[in-house]
Amino acid sequence: MHTSALQQDSEQTQQLVKARVFEEIQGCTYWDVQGFFEKYFEGKNWTDRAQDVYKSIKNQHIGGKWTKLLQCTQDNIQNWLFQLQDELLLKEQRRYYTINIPTELTGGRQQVNLIVKRKSGKPSDTEHDWGDIKVIGELKASNNDGVKRTLVQLARYARDVFTCQPTRQYLHAFTICGPFMTAWVFDRSGSYSPGPFNIHEQPERFIQVIAGYTMMTEEELGLDTFTEQDSNHRFIYVAQEGTEMKLQMKPQPLTRQRAIVCRGTSCYLTKVPYSKDWDHITKFSWTSDRRKPEAELLRLANQREVKGIARLPHSVLSGSFSNHHGLTITESSGEHLKKRKSVHAGPKSKRSKSNSRQSSAPQNEVTYDVKEAQGASLLAPSDSAYDNRVFHCLVIFPAGRPIHNYKSPLELLEALRDAVKAHRSLYSKGNILHRDISENNIIITDSKKTGFAGMLIDMDLAKELGTGRSGARYRTGTMEFMAIEVLLNIDHTYRHDLESFFYVLIWQCARRGWGEEWPKKSLLTNWYANSYRNIATAKRGVVGANGFELILEEFPPKFDSIKPLCRELRGILFPLRESDIFTGTPKDPEILYGPIIKAFDKAIDNIKVG
Repeated sequence: MHTSALQQDSEQTQQLVKARVFEEIQGCTYWDVQGFFEKYFEGKNWTDRAQDVYKSIKNQHIGGKWTKLLQCTQDNIQNWLFQLQDELLLKEQRRYYTINIPTELTGGRQQVNLIVKRKSGKPSDTEHDWGDIKVIGELKASNNDGVKRTLVQLARYARDVFTCQPTRQYLHAFTICGPFMTAWVFDRSGSYSPGPFNIHEQPERFIQVIAGYTMMTEEELGLDTFTEQDSNHRFIYVAQEGTEMKLQMKPQPLTRQRAIVCRGTSCYLTKVPYSKDWDHITKFSWTSDRRKPEAELLRLANQREVKGIARLPHSVLSGSFSNHHGLTITESSGEHLKKRKSVHAGPKSKRSKSNSRQSSAPQNEVTYDVKEAQGASLLAPSDSAYDNRVFHCLVIFPAGRPIHNYKSPLELLEALRDAVKAHRSLYSKGNILHRDISENNIIITDSKKTGFAGMLIDMDLAKELGTGRSGARYRTGTMEFMAIEVLLNIDHTYRHDLESFFYVLIWQCARRGWGEEWPKKSLLTNWYANSYRNIATAKRGVVGANGFELILEEFPPKFDSIKPLCRELRGILFPLRESDIFTGTPKDPEILYGPIIKAFDKAIDNIKVG
């Protein structure tokens, strides 16, 4: 699926983000959710306090109307709400604020009508941070803008909250459009609402919700309750051999996802007690309950003596969203992504056409047996109305730097070569296909300690071969690095992962190689800012004979020594058949693994020689 995580930081234009956020939530928005108010607002320790607030203010509700809210403009609602909390909610630990000037908000410059956060104790009410926001609210004088536009705006705020609070479980939000209030909850599976209600016709419900947001506990607000935090450190308790161990995490994540509906993966450098080395990584993610847990796949790989992947010395597993929320969800109100027809490359040739001009010389002709391409179902049949996600916490060893933090071209190539070796071991010995090769899932490690300069991590999307389809809803992979056939909904094979390694290499040179000053006009933009089919077309054009030289021209000069390797890998992965590039999968994996590793070895030797 598309997620807003695909937008690069410097390209986070409002129009692009709005479009991506809408695509992200349109099939994952659930109306008329039963049990919503009972779950979140009734039977709580503070329910009676909220009732007392209503009793104290109900004299303002006369003749079926709130007398001070006859005109439900943004200013009227804000003024009424701030007066309410100054008079009746002063003892609560949290309060409402408004952000009128974008510069008042650290971590993302936006105006936000209403937020709830803990009282800061500071004299200024104009300093805010996305990391402190507990509830978000959007106010409109009417619903003339439509539900879609208002919800997308609310979802944009939710996206920024999850980005700055990556281990958060869920987020409360609300809209007031004229006299109608709608309560929402966002989590990694989507957005949920019982639907709108009229604040004049249900005055007690209105006060219960407004007051409740300031009274909820951290757990009820959906905050991270599975780690501990003091002023400078974060800690987590993990199980090991029947005992509990306290591990220290660095406060800032190594990686995180900028999206709502996704795995929400975040990773933190971690160390065990009494150690000086931050040599572990704590990983949090919310994965589909239709997929085999990553911990189980890691254990299988270890039993099968796979080399070059992370080990699992500690693990924690928490509950799923369905258990957490206790809601009755029937169906999404958004348009479900439709099952796409299988895209085959032809009954016999099984090839993908190139949009680039044909090469003049028929070199690298295909001479090997090829696996039959199989169409993948984007939406597998399921009895579930939504994609339930399960929270997982894993502590893995060893720690390393993401591949995009390489310090030299040599380090980059050595790490990628060894990661390819790890992939071969995982596939051939472990009988497991990774399916998410990206710059976030390859780490640079100390070869003196691990035997590998680069290793594979993150097997959330991995699959044991021969186990059938998972039934999870979406394509597997990261858009920028997704293979052409996977973009066209062909079943994922080992060759597609090798193609992803190739794209990771190109990306590190043409994009990461420039540091923060990469070219704003780049062919790589077409690798993520478009539809699946258009991205596949763009990649075909790049790997074609003429298009490929254009992408190599985007390399900084210091990567000139890597260009011959890139050309050689292109020839291995995209040989010719009938004068066109071929993207089929050889039956014998060594037809690709061997030459690719050999090409890396040669390039590494050439760099070392100078």
